[in-house]
Amino acid sequence: MKIFFGFIFGVAFIVNAVSEIREISFYKKNDWDFDLDSGTKLQVYRGDSDEKKDIISNRERVIYAKPIMILVSGMFFVLNIMLF
Repeated sequence: MKIFFGFIFGVAFIVNAVSEIREISFYKKNDWDFDLDSGTKLQVYRGDSDEKKDIISNRERVIYAKPIMILVSGMFFVLNIMLF
């Protein structure tokens, strides 16, 4: 079970980190114009809603949501390795 959860958290960390690097390079090339769509398939919603009006902006996703997801998945990956 340890290997399974370690694999899941490790994959989540790598996928989120690579996606964030791609988005940062996209917006850097476009002079940080967050009105442009980077083409990512990830949609993050505010709260528990799944309505179109509650999707966070590109800027919020790149600056806040993705780094938090990277941090959390990385922490769980490291804790999984250290504790089990």
